[in-house]
Amino acid sequence: MVVHEPVQAPQAEVGTAAEAVAAAIRAEADLYEPFHNAIRTGYAPANGIRNFVSEVTARQGRRATGGKWTRPDLTLLAVRMYTFTPGKRLEVITFEVKEGLDAAVEGVFESLAHSIFAHRSYLAVHVPGYQGLEEVADDRITQECERFGVGYIIFDDPNNYDTYDIVVSARLKEPDPAEVDNFIRQQINFQNQEQIRDWIR
Repeated sequence: MVVHEPVQAPQAEVGTAAEAVAAAIRAEADLYEPFHNAIRTGYAPANGIRNFVSEVTARQGRRATGGKWTRPDLTLLAVRMYTFTPGKRLEVITFEVKEGLDAAVEGVFESLAHSIFAHRSYLAVHVPGYQGLEEVADDRITQECERFGVGYIIFDDPNNYDTYDIVVSARLKEPDPAEVDNFIRQQINFQNQEQIRDWIR
């Protein structure tokens, strides 16, 4: 009997692949703060959101997440009031940020996973210089987002909300209130939790 040894990739190739993954993670992480600022100063007022807290939920170290794909990159919690609808409404809005279209398809399903606790979930993809390109939104990503009710944003300059385009609006969903509570308790800092409590009293 001939025993075949497992084929191993050359060490240089393994190192190159690992370096590429690490570089992609760093590139995505570098987007968080400018994206967060654009959401606070651009997305919130553009959508009539006045009372809100937000934070970069991707950066929480070893804090328990509740499983794979249950920690969005950024979370905005809004307390909204409407003219003809009585009472106050809490909305959890999540954003999954990706660097480039290559990572966007997986991002659709990450964003969809957030729907268990989020009222609106967005995939946001950084595509530098997209405004001068054609069909940059990518039909497959657009179709998948529309099918699952996930919002789809593409942006050029992470610091400038004027370069953000909402290709697909996130569909409003009604997650289990217990799941919403668990997410806020586990992933949102105490100060922001207290602010939300004050608004909904």
